[in-house]
Amino acid sequence: MGKKLVILYKFTFIACLVILILSVMPTSELPKINIRFADKIVHILLYFMLGIAVFMDFFINERSISVRFKRIAGVMLFVVFFGGIIEIIQYFIPYRTASFYDFFANFIGGILAVIFVLINKSLLKI
Repeated sequence: MGKKLVILYKFTFIACLVILILSVMPTSELPKINIRFADKIVHILLYFMLGIAVFMDFFINERSISVRFKRIAGVMLFVVFFGGIIEIIQYFIPYRTASFYDFFANFIGGILAVIFVLINKSLLKI
């Protein structure tokens, strides 16, 4: 069953794996960006990518681009839950820190993914 889920939700799995790896790496191994709030921008982009990946997997698996409230809620719950779990994991890693602001940036990334899909749903073709 686990292997089948990974295959069905491959884009979500890849996005989660990328986020997890980047979130547990020592910050000394991450590139330094000298832009104000760069870390929050990265969080927003990563969780935007995660939201889009979840939508893509839904669209591909259901062969439909319908965007219902239930699907939007599911995507947002997943993004918020995953972002929360990552922040909890970081709390227990000595070289990382958990942050409400990171969690909030993750949420914003999910919201932007929903907005992007709602605006562009007519352009999506499967």
